[in-house]
Formats: sequence, structure tokens, C-alpha cells
Amino acid sequence: MKTEAAETLVSTIRRIESGAIYVSPEINERLLQGIATGQHSFNHSPLEVLSDRELEVFEMTGRGLGTREIAERLNLSIKTIESYRARIKNKLNLANAAELMQHAVQWVESESIGDGVKSQRS
Repeated sequence: MKTEAAETLVSTIRRIESGAIYVSPEINERLLQGIATGQHSFNHSPLEVLSDRELEVFEMTGRGLGTREIAERLNLSIKTIESYRARIKNKLNLANAAELMQHAVQWVESESIGDGVKSQRS
């Protein structure tokens, strides 16, 4: 981190050069908290990690559309949609289709609430 003392930076660089991994105490704490509380995705927003097409599939999943419906709307094959879903699960560290659906629905609902708040502020 930029705020670290010069001695810490020098020792960190030496550790990294020798092949070790360095994580700041703050990041280490966040990672351990995430593991301890079972937050496997470490609170990554889908907007941060998914491609535009993956985000589109994620949103449609959260709106309750099935694989076939998504494929038809996007003019893609069912296998392509299944590949997108597999990549989404991997990127968001989700174990299965049920977790994917749960996270997608929660995300769509939170985005809808956010849009309502933005509209009310205007």
C-alpha cells in the first residue's frame, strides 16, 4: 500500500523477488474475515469482474429467465449460455446453479432499488 513505511516497502520487494507473496495486514484481515464468515466471493460486484455479455446473462438469470429464453433473446445457442453461466460462477466463486440464481436475483433486486432511489433524487 502507498502508505507503508519505506522499510516495509524494501522488505516487501525483497520477499516478492524471492518468490513469496505479500499481502498487507489490512487486506489479509479482509481475506480472513471473508473466509471466516463464509463470504467466498469477497463482495466483488458483478460489475467489477464480469464482461458485458456475462453481466447481461447474469441479469437475465436474476430476472428469472431460463437458459433457453436467454439464448433466444440473445440469439445464441444454449451451450453458449451455459458456458457464460459457468464462467460467471467461476468469476464470482459460486458453487452451483442455485447459488448463481440466488446471487443474480439479489443483485437485480439491489440494482432495482438503486435505480428507484436515483429516480427519486432527480
